[in-house]
Amino acid sequence: QAGDAKKASDTKNSGEAKAKRAGDTPTSEAKKARRASKNKAKAKPSGADELDDPDAIMAYLDDHAQVTEGDWRLACRRVLQQLQAQPSALEFMAPVDPVKQGVPTYFDIVKNPMDLGTIRKRLDRSHYTSPDQFRDDVMLVLDNCFLFNPPDTFVHAQGRALQLVFERVWAQQMHGPMGGIPPDLPMDDAAVDRARSILARLKRDESAWPFVRPVDPVALGVPTYFDIVKNPMDLSTIQKRLAKRAYKCVADFVADIQLIIDDCFLFNLPGSPVNACGVALRDLAASLLRQDNWVQWLSVPS
Repeated sequence: QAGDAKKASDTKNSGEAKAKRAGDTPTSEAKKARRASKNKAKAKPSGADELDDPDAIMAYLDDHAQVTEGDWRLACRRVLQQLQAQPSALEFMAPVDPVKQGVPTYFDIVKNPMDLGTIRKRLDRSHYTSPDQFRDDVMLVLDNCFLFNPPDTFVHAQGRALQLVFERVWAQQMHGPMGGIPPDLPMDDAAVDRARSILARLKRDESAWPFVRPVDPVALGVPTYFDIVKNPMDLSTIQKRLAKRAYKCVADFVADIQLIIDDCFLFNLPGSPVNACGVALRDLAASLLRQDNWVQWLSVPS
């Protein structure tokens, strides 16, 4: 009987062991799920773990866009850069805020608002599938301006000035020679080194103190800053973008310098100390950029 009991016990243990081994073995469904997970991981784009960073997002999109030099998107981007560099564009850089800008009836009259900042975002995100869609959005900005602002107003006049620039550069890009709009230069290693040198010189200048770091509205006592400036930029942010190799072409680097200057003039009235710093920084930037013929992307007084 003891032998029988031992044999029964051994048989039971053997059965449990087999059952345990069977339980440890993945089912066919589990194997498929594991393989699918591995394949998905392999398909994850390089740098995807950083895609919560706007610069990383744009770098990834640029790397995978496969845009050629003759692509219409590049032409549209050059047109937009020229528009945003115009003093007359300041009224149209960001969406209208009826409350903060004191125009409570704006959305009663303008049913399809549009602005240059939104157009830039749409270009960056490949929203447009044809150049006509880009052109229609620019015209929508201008049509809204003329619809809401009477002909004898300042904003209406700024819209007319911007319209003339748009018609000229659009014709140059889409229907004629390049004219005064230079082709993009790739931000290769040599260009990055030169951009870092330019940036270092700008940061050392005595006029750079308002632009070295991002504006802190509370610390600086300017609580309305972000109500007016919708696309802030500063020299430290440009330095970080250079370090991340976020710029794919020289024009984008210069455009961020231009954005610092535009933001300064938008928020600070002529004659104020910070506005004077903006003028000095613009002139220095123009001098530095002129050495490599990069000044073509900067808006400077003639």
